[in-house]
Amino acid sequence: MSAQSQKAWFAPKSYGYGSGLPISWEGWVVFTLFLAVTILPWFALSVIHPDNTHAMEFTVCLSLIDILATVAFGYLCKSRTAGGWKWRWGKDAH
Repeated sequence: MSAQSQKAWFAPKSYGYGSGLPISWEGWVVFTLFLAVTILPWFALSVIHPDNTHAMEFTVCLSLIDILATVAFGYLCKSRTAGGWKWRWGKDAH
């Protein structure tokens, strides 16, 4: 299946470069999972280790997970955005 025939999960931004909000249930699931993977562990860190035992190790690990999740989410957004990523000037093309 080529990239052109894949169903779009994200709308393109009206202005600027990149993806907008999700436009399909798959996009919303991926967006929700991305938020859960990048935000919830930081809250869990404060609950699991409130006394800051091994806080530096957990911080480094969670930072690496956030970086990897962001790169993967960005790649998925780019490959599943309607019309692809390009600079847009709104409805009026310049």
